[in-house]
Amino acid sequence: MATDTGPIRLPGEIAREPTDPFAAALDPRVAERLRAWAAENGATAEQLGSGWHTKDDLWSARFRLGLPYSRPGTWWEFDRAATAAVDDDEATLAHALARLDA
Repeated sequence: MATDTGPIRLPGEIAREPTDPFAAALDPRVAERLRAWAAENGATAEQLGSGWHTKDDLWSARFRLGLPYSRPGTWWEFDRAATAAVDDDEATLAHALARLDA
């Protein structure tokens, strides 16, 4: 489950173990697209962290970036895309990625 406090694992879900839903791989194209957009829009290397390969990587970066509260409105679609990627919401993800390109 994704919340506004970082990855929260339910009972029985152990970080970096097979039971961890945040250990699931991200689509590399989506991860690179979001990472590149964030860098182009002012995110620092420290905020970006290492590569975004898993849902945990992306969700943790989201909070290092100050989302959802510390960024201007131009980041709204990025936040929607990140949340959709973690939640496996393909329709919202596609819409948010298209809006990032607009």
